[in-house]
Formats: sequence, structure tokens, C-alpha cells
Amino acid sequence: MGHKNQSWPAPPLFEADWREPSGRLGDDLSQRLAVSRTLMPHLAFGGRMARIRMTALPFWPGWTAGEALITGAGEDDRVMAFLYGPFGAELLDGRSDLIHDINERRGIQLDTDARRQAYLRFFTSAVRGDEGAFFLVESDARLAELTGKKPRGAARGLGHPIRSRPAEDDRSLHEAVVLYGAALFRSTFSILPGGMVMMEDDQIVTDEHPGPGFTFDGAFRRPTPAKGDAR
Repeated sequence: MGHKNQSWPAPPLFEADWREPSGRLGDDLSQRLAVSRTLMPHLAFGGRMARIRMTALPFWPGWTAGEALITGAGEDDRVMAFLYGPFGAELLDGRSDLIHDINERRGIQLDTDARRQAYLRFFTSAVRGDEGAFFLVESDARLAELTGKKPRGAARGLGHPIRSRPAEDDRSLHEAVVLYGAALFRSTFSILPGGMVMMEDDQIVTDEHPGPGFTFDGAFRRPTPAKGDAR
């Protein structure tokens, strides 16, 4: 799988039990991904996968989320996010169409709080608005990981684990802290049984917080250049 001691230039897209496959399993997976119709075009001009990390998606049995560290091709290191399942590899490029398509074609299991919370972490970070993804902040450590800076002021101690409760209808409600661009919010999300996610309420805490220390480019995440960097 290449230089396994090479560091990742961006943290995982969402909090989960991410693991790097090793040995023959890792080599086989790398080879399958490298020739997949989805990922191969992004490696066609000299890029290569130096590392891979994967995590199971409990709400979609048989599916995993993956990230590949791409190096070479005359570019800075970048992280490419994808799904891997019965249909092969699919890029996670910020659009919700793929997620809703899987929900409709394969179904989704949201029968426990653990599965609903895992889905919310995944969905909010995989789907983007104008300012990027809606990252859930469940601790100071996660906020520091996302921004590369130690939380200060109103941000310190703000993050907390997702707080879930049932609604009066078939929705479930989930309170969380969200980092979106340079803003931190206290938000309430609803999840319908079919996987539709809605933001029911949000209250801004600060809109002058450091944003993520990386930028999105389709399915790629790259470190944000330092001020004065000519790249």
C-alpha cells in the first residue's frame, strides 16, 4: 500500500472506528480500488494510494466508508473519500443523491439510537452546503482535530455527544453542536425512517471561529494553504 508512515493531511470525515487494512487484505483492497471505474480516473496521471482507512456503516450492512491518501501527480497530498459496497466504489463528493439512492435501493436500518447517531455523523459530513460540510463536534478534541487549533472562548467545552430523543411522530430528534465554515451552532436534526435528515433548529454560538484546516475539491480534501502561500 505504499509508504505507510506517510501522515494523513486531513482528519477523518466523521468520527467512527476507522482502521487501516494491512497485509494481504490491504494489498487486495488497494488493487481493487486502483482499477475501479470510480477511482481509477483520479489516479490515471501518476497519483497513487499511499494509505487507506475504512469504517463499517452499521445503518447499511455490507457497506463501508473509506478514505485514501493520494500522493504524487505533481500535487500536494490529498484525501479522497468514497463508499465501498455491493455496487463497488462510489465517490463521496458532497452531493446527497448517492446516499438517497442507496437508501431507496438497499434500504436503511435506523432501529436503534446508535445506528441513527452513526447515520447523522455520516450524513452531515458527507453532504455539503456553500461553506462545506456540517461537522458534528462532540468534544474539544474533535474540534481541535478539524481546525488544527485548540478551542478557546465560547468554543471551549461546547461540544458534546449527540443527544437523542423520539418525536411525537415517526421522526427521531437529535441535538448536536455543528461546525459549518467559521461558525459554531447548537442544532437540532430530525431523521425520518427512510433516511431523510432535516435541520429543525439552529442557534449560532459564534461566527468567528477558525474553520476546518482543509478545503474540499469534489471528493478530495486538501490542507488549507497558509496565508501568504502562493499555491
